[in-house]
Amino acid sequence: MELAELLRLNELWLPVYPYLARQVQEILPPEAGKILELGPFSGGITWALAEILPQAYFTIGEERQRVRGWLEEESQKRGLLNRLCLVNTPLKPLAFPDEEFEALIFRGAFFFLDVEVLKEIYRILKRGGRSFVGGGFGKFTPPAVIQSIAEESRQLNYQLGKKWLAVEEVKRMVQAAGLSSCCQICTEGGLWVIMEK
Repeated sequence: MELAELLRLNELWLPVYPYLARQVQEILPPEAGKILELGPFSGGITWALAEILPQAYFTIGEERQRVRGWLEEESQKRGLLNRLCLVNTPLKPLAFPDEEFEALIFRGAFFFLDVEVLKEIYRILKRGGRSFVGGGFGKFTPPAVIQSIAEESRQLNYQLGKKWLAVEEVKRMVQAAGLSSCCQICTEGGLWVIMEK
């Protein structure tokens, strides 16, 4: 992935994250205290959730050092470093113990999602924990906000190598991971796998 394009995409989406955070908040366990956001598109949802969940402590897992550096700078500007830990981790295996988090967010997941990543997400969720994994603008984002960034976002996603997956492909992936009984596929505002352990 080209770092400049990746960071531009993250900045472009800043107006979307508060709306996406509302959708994430709907599926979070009521008292989620430890929340993980994964991948190079992390940050925005964490920052938005931090404003509405003052009791929560956040971790961002990302293996690219320069992306972590950008996330640290942006988090410092928002005064969140006392509630945020940045961890260098690949997606498989994730560098976390079993049942570590009550909630997990992975936006932009379809660049990377496969059976092993789904199994890793399940492994690190606590009992009763939930994950919100996938991609899209979210069901609450106003059309005007989407319209203002849609074309540039599409171009950047294409340049970064995004894979577009159909619902049936995602269902097959979930089934192959042995997680059909704990996952539902949501198509409101994108394509999301909502997992509950």
